[in-house]
Amino acid sequence: MAWEQYNPDDIKQSQFDSGWFKVLKLNESWGKARYFWRKGDYDKLKWELDLIWFELYIDAKKEEQERWQALCNDYTDAIVIQHPIKRKNQIFATIKEMWFFLTEVEGSQGLGKRYKNWEDQELD
Repeated sequence: MAWEQYNPDDIKQSQFDSGWFKVLKLNESWGKARYFWRKGDYDKLKWELDLIWFELYIDAKKEEQERWQALCNDYTDAIVIQHPIKRKNQIFATIKEMWFFLTEVEGSQGLGKRYKNWEDQELD
């Protein structure tokens, strides 16, 4: 839209802050992921990590998207390893790397843990 045609009345703002819904969905998926991790159910855990990625993907940088694809390829490679112990170890290592990566992406988007710097606060 050209600047000359700009009309402030055309701007629409949602009545709802979708950021909170995103945080709630991520929190639910992280909870399920922790459950599957404790059970050792890596197939279901991978699905949950994929759901987390789907929530984060829209705001992900190109490098992050490429990194996620590489991790998915590593996971696929791990599945086809014939030796059961080596397969399980490789799947575990890849899942762990995916988990840490998603946590970093979530934090970079402002959805993860952020600690308040109390030194910057003015006292009343």
